[in-house]
Amino acid sequence: MGNGATRFLIDEAGNIGIGTESPSEKLQVNGSILINGEDKGLIVDEGSNRRVGFMKYTGREAGIWRVPNQKFEIGRVNNTLQTPSGFTTDLVIDGDGKVGIGVVPTANSLYRLFVEDGIVTRDVLVTVQNPFPDFVFEKEYDLMSIYELEKFINSNKHLPDIPSKNEVEQAKGFEIGEMQVNLLKKVEELTLYIISLQKQVDELKGTKH
Repeated sequence: MGNGATRFLIDEAGNIGIGTESPSEKLQVNGSILINGEDKGLIVDEGSNRRVGFMKYTGREAGIWRVPNQKFEIGRVNNTLQTPSGFTTDLVIDGDGKVGIGVVPTANSLYRLFVEDGIVTRDVLVTVQNPFPDFVFEKEYDLMSIYELEKFINSNKHLPDIPSKNEVEQAKGFEIGEMQVNLLKKVEELTLYIISLQKQVDELKGTKH
């Protein structure tokens, strides 16, 4: 006590209060805490789990913790103190540096970012490795005849260069960049079919352009 203000207190339950007369936890500080050291933060060990930078405020809890496989998780919970397994994981950084938002990154995947539910963004730039399909308009391009196309569709039940339903389901999705390039190729081929069809119609009608 000093000047009528409580500086440090240990209550009957063994709770320690600094700047408060009624600590509700084993250590409660009314004010800021400065921690200097190698870990640069508050560390709480709970068996094989290790939490770093754990926070609790107004009945809500949040923290960063590390699990045995070196995966870091950032999460929060809206009720009383729980172990990391009781938290809602908002952000995961696994041992390979893969990032998951609302979902744990898939192991052995080539991708670096995994997002559950969806992404809202102003724009997306997709870099593609496949050549852009303007080569369809070159004179030497071998355009499949409409009858060959019909035969392919009847046999395979999907367009050439476009994955089938089973392939998409097996891969659990498709590459946006690759799919966009292939769809544009189909649009350009369709344009050539329409031009050819119009020419045949003009010939039948005796119209010249």
